Amino acid sequence: MTLQMIAEEEHLKIMKKLLTINIDVNIITADYDDQTTLQIIADEEHLKIMKRLLTININVNIAAAANDRDQTTLQMIIEEKHLEMMKRLLMININVNVVAAADDRDRTTLQIIIEEEYLEMMKRLLITNININVAAAADDHD
Repeated sequence: MTLQMIAEEEHLKIMKKLLTINIDVNIITADYDDQTTLQIIADEEHLKIMKRLLTININVNIAAAANDRDQTTLQMIIEEKHLEMMKRLLMININVNVVAAADDRDRTTLQIIIEEEYLEMMKRLLITNININVAAAADDHD
């Protein structure tokens, strides 16, 4: 049973036990669309496990390497409209200015929120250290 499977099935007790043995939670596996454990949790909206993972040394800025979205965890959460998860990520040292490497349209986190008209999420993001002048990788959205 992989860490990603445990996360996907929301086995909180098993996850807590594994985290005590210094397991690498940042690993990306092909079995789960090249996503990290945190991205799987975000996709499944498992808030309890996310809270636990955020208490350890986890890289929240990794973009899913080759999945169909190629987004950071924050961008996935925004696109799925998981406001509570977004609030949790914004409480830690997350880089909100990252441009998704190949997010459907190479959008920044702020651009995703604006295009999708997520007003509550936009309010939350604007009170962080976001750089509103960051350009998308291929800013051709006229």
